[in-house]
Amino acid sequence: SPQRSATGKAMIFGGPMMGWHSPSIAAEVHLKAPGLDVSGLCFPGLPGIQIGYNRRIAWTTTSGGMNQTDFYAL
Repeated sequence: SPQRSATGKAMIFGGPMMGWHSPSIAAEVHLKAPGLDVSGLCFPGLPGIQIGYNRRIAWTTTSGGMNQTDFYAL
């Protein structure tokens, strides 16, 4: 909410939990054309920017691959 941030603007925090890969599974992209100015991440084989922002909105994911490990402290 803009009222709760120090800048007076809304903020988005996302955690796609993609892990560390080499080479990276995502690429940074900035698309600019008449009526279009968007930046973010794209993934091979998927159209568009899946995690990104423009002048009006931002979007993200909250999870990526499956979490197949559980830790327990005994």
